[in-house]
Amino acid sequence: MSRRWWTSVVVAAGLMVPSAAWADGIEAPAPVEGTGIESVEIPSTRTLTLEQAMEQGRRANPDMALARTRLESARLLQSQAWSTLIPDFKASAIYTRYDQEISFDLGGAFPTDPNAPPTPAPEPQVIRPLDEFRFTGTISSVFDPRIFPLLENALLAEDIALLSQSDLKREIDYAVSQLYFQLLTLEALQEIQLGALESQNVLLEAAKGRKEAGAGTEFEITRAMTELTKAQGELERTRVSYLSVRRALAQLIVTEADFKVEAPAQMPVPKSAQEMVDQARRARPDLSRADLNVQVAQNDLTALYWTYAPTLVAQFNATAQQETAFNPQAFTWNIQLILSWTLYDGGLREARIDDAELKVQESVIMRDKLDREITTAISQAFDDLRGHQILLETSEREIELAKKALEQAQDGYKLGALPQLEVINAELVLRIARVRQATYMLDYRLAVRNIYRLAGQN
Repeated sequence: MSRRWWTSVVVAAGLMVPSAAWADGIEAPAPVEGTGIESVEIPSTRTLTLEQAMEQGRRANPDMALARTRLESARLLQSQAWSTLIPDFKASAIYTRYDQEISFDLGGAFPTDPNAPPTPAPEPQVIRPLDEFRFTGTISSVFDPRIFPLLENALLAEDIALLSQSDLKREIDYAVSQLYFQLLTLEALQEIQLGALESQNVLLEAAKGRKEAGAGTEFEITRAMTELTKAQGELERTRVSYLSVRRALAQLIVTEADFKVEAPAQMPVPKSAQEMVDQARRARPDLSRADLNVQVAQNDLTALYWTYAPTLVAQFNATAQQETAFNPQAFTWNIQLILSWTLYDGGLREARIDDAELKVQESVIMRDKLDREITTAISQAFDDLRGHQILLETSEREIELAKKALEQAQDGYKLGALPQLEVINAELVLRIARVRQATYMLDYRLAVRNIYRLAGQN
């Protein structure tokens, strides 16, 4: 099925308003006796609006779940980026048990006065205890100028993920709306076919009446029955198509195929192409994402330029351990400042910078290309809208002439001045004109919606 056919289906359906019977969910009338065609029932228990269908489609689509996962991943990337600015705290505890304690004894002291009483011997001096405990704590912080542009990229990653999610929603809404508008179109076609069926039934009764009055022939009755059977068959085929499309929509949005649809509100005709282009530059998720991609590429380039700057590491160390003869201080601390500077790396930085500059140019080109494509598409959409408007106005005149021709053919047939075939042909011309008008109306409404879609609106 071509994209052009889908487009025609979508717009006309918006202008098609089903009859009261279809709008209330009442089953279509039973088939006319004598056609031998079984009527296809279309049961419905609820009304599903376009907004409800699109909302259910977003919830049920697996790509939306994947987009939400990517959004959470982008937010986790922010936490990782912020952690580079927070100092690291490390602590360790070491317990060691040796095979024996090492100590030395200085023995008793020798008094200088022989008459003085003897002094007690000092405690043995421990050099290595039997059980040794050691506690160490370190606080370190790294200052790398590359952190800041990379941190900004981590923040932009969330915005890019949100824009991708928004763009995906628009794509899902578009897919759902295609099937939804096709259902509206099939309802409109059923209305046209029901009218044609009633007309053929009237023509059949007229042929029977003329036969009874002696003014008609059996061939006229047979031909009227043939046209009636054909009209009934077309109606039933359309009903089967309606059920098939409804099942497809129900499967897409994961719901029961027991609903009927209703035409959404008419959207106002946009004023000018430039106004829609300006709005697209503000609202299109893909264009905003392209702008952010340029900024990300520029930040990557900035981070590479900062690789020429030194890296500073500040570190505070503290140690607590048992006192010994050779280490009488139980608690010690120190502060270290370490400056690391890569003066030459064999040209690797220059190669990376050249590659990053090319990526910046590429992202700018892609953004400008997308902007031009959007501008061209909106201008073309306005031209299409004008063309559909002309066709719609022409179809209204065609229907007026077809109705007039049908009335003239019916009057001539009643008076016996025209054959039955003229009435059948006039009926066919009017039916074709109405179907054509429905298509033109669909094209016109879809052209309006397409302009808003190109401008970034759902």
